[in-house]
Amino acid sequence: MQQGKSRLDHWAVSLLVLFVLIVAVVAIWVWLPEKLAPHLTSPQDRGVFGDSYGAVTSLFTGLGFAGLVFTILLQQREIKLQRDDFTAQLNEMQSTRGEVSKQSQIHEMQLNQSIVQLKFNVLQTKLELIKIDSLKFLEHTRGGYAGPQIEEILVEMNGLIQQLESSAGQS
Repeated sequence: MQQGKSRLDHWAVSLLVLFVLIVAVVAIWVWLPEKLAPHLTSPQDRGVFGDSYGAVTSLFTGLGFAGLVFTILLQQREIKLQRDDFTAQLNEMQSTRGEVSKQSQIHEMQLNQSIVQLKFNVLQTKLELIKIDSLKFLEHTRGGYAGPQIEEILVEMNGLIQQLESSAGQS
């Protein structure tokens, strides 16, 4: 039998228990008058005999009370099972929340790495353009004195490199 399961959880067993209870009550109802007074003939005696069904009424009341207690116990058991299921679901949700948080952190790190890579590619492209401009400038001057212009290019290149380093340090 599985944990948390009762024999009464199966519909056939519950139906059998109900049938046995009904048969027992009917048998007592039929048996009791014959056992108590098989020799009654007068109406007064039959009236007294009818009053004896007060015992059967007490029996039905007791059976009803027993059924009520049985029902309360079954409901209590079901509530406990529901509480256990809810606790298990809550624990699973908390562990899932932790996994989602870890995945979110990993995605954020990947995004930051992608941003740094993109900035690096942009700066690398700018450096290549500056190199091309400086080669064009040197070709244009044809060996003339280009010192100040080269110094400007170097300053701009150093500024771009510092931007790249500061971007990599922030991520």
